[in-house]
Amino acid sequence: MTDPEDRADPLTQWVNQVSDELGIDHGDVDVALLLDVARDAAHGVVRPAAPVTTYLLG
Repeated sequence: MTDPEDRADPLTQWVNQVSDELGIDHGDVDVALLLDVARDAAHGVVRPAAPVTTYLLG
């Protein structure tokens, strides 16, 4: 049987790996929301605001 993780896109694989390392449940990570917030910060403020804003969201 193939592991579903093997078929996941690279971003999902990376998020799952980092979540595991940090002890965060995969279901607690809303990647779409984080990407939306990062986009809005990058386009509405300055590009470096994207990672800073997502960090501040915690």
